[in-house]
Amino acid sequence: MLKKIIIKLKKKIIWRVKSIYHLWYIYYLFSIIEKEMYVLVKSDPKFPFVKFGSDFDIFTIKRDNLVKLIVNFYSKKLKYKLTVNNKKSGNVQLDLFYKGIFIYKFDIYNFNYNSGVFNKALIPDVIKSSITKNFFFLSRFHIQVPNITMDSIIRIFELHSFPNKQHHREILKRRSKKIIKKASEEIPKYSILSFKEIIEQLNSG
Repeated sequence: MLKKIIIKLKKKIIWRVKSIYHLWYIYYLFSIIEKEMYVLVKSDPKFPFVKFGSDFDIFTIKRDNLVKLIVNFYSKKLKYKLTVNNKKSGNVQLDLFYKGIFIYKFDIYNFNYNSGVFNKALIPDVIKSSITKNFFFLSRFHIQVPNITMDSIIRIFELHSFPNKQHHREILKRRSKKIIKKASEEIPKYSILSFKEIIEQLNSG
């Protein structure tokens, strides 16, 4: 029993060390990209400690330039490989591999993306109103993220599409009713759908 616990602990430590190594490069990359070019949305609740296999969801205006920058960045790093997968219109996914093993995904959207939930005004507005998040991860880094109102709107839209993604609900429940109210007032700019039930759940309790 003790041997199993030790093995599990060692694996966890090795995973953490390896993830820190790869994440350091990712955060360095974000820090050198022009802030007007992108916004990291729906950031992981445990950011900056993002587990292997996770997505980095990105809104951008200059999709082709951003893809080229990311591809060029990793082409100079040993043992890394990127595959580019064009999905729907306005959406491209870059899968990042290290020694042939998939580790992270860059899921990139621009204003040409046809969402069934929000209109084409959302992505440009998220980028224009973004803020700079400063953080420490072995080094000092910065990254562009939505302001708290836009972040709330995006997570409400995500909950509508994927009700099982409870981490968005947990994040929103920790926010003040004032912020949720402001987000709900802004939502009609970006969607004709009703999110009344979600808003009521967030305001309850």
